[in-house]
Amino acid sequence: MTIFGFTYFPRSHLFSHRQSEVAWFKAKAAERGLQLEGTPLQPAARDYISWVEQLFAPAAAAAAGADNGGGAGKAAPYAVLAVVFWAIEACYNTAWGSLRGRVAPEYDEFVERWGSKEFVQYVADLAVQADAALAAVPADQAAAVAAAAEAAVRRVAELEVGFWAMAFHVDSK
Repeated sequence: MTIFGFTYFPRSHLFSHRQSEVAWFKAKAAERGLQLEGTPLQPAARDYISWVEQLFAPAAAAAAGADNGGGAGKAAPYAVLAVVFWAIEACYNTAWGSLRGRVAPEYDEFVERWGSKEFVQYVADLAVQADAALAAVPADQAAAVAAAAEAAVRRVAELEVGFWAMAFHVDSK
């Protein structure tokens, strides 16, 4: 939905986008003969998934004692979720976009997917949306939400380092 020139993605879009990405990854794994079903998650992947679930699910946040800007037992505010979504996509864009011409041909499709001009624009649009969401937070909550958003970006960076280290069999700790 576009409001005042900004494209806003409702929470349901965040889930549908993730579902689309998961389907794409499953298709790529199948093309490579990799069996995902029944394969235990690596700790880095499990940690990332668990953290994202804590942001979205009040029950998970309460169980984990997560301080996600929403307060104990609440899902994170939309502004924090928008920032997290941007940060994750920005990581993919930065990582894959920097590999153009530097990977084996079988990975060119990945570079094109997340390093294309269209994806760069998509990430820029997400940044505008995240900024707008942060700006819309009531003044009495702005400092807490901004701190939660900053902490979330730092956590995305930590989780991404761990995730990619896992992919290359490197200890990120």
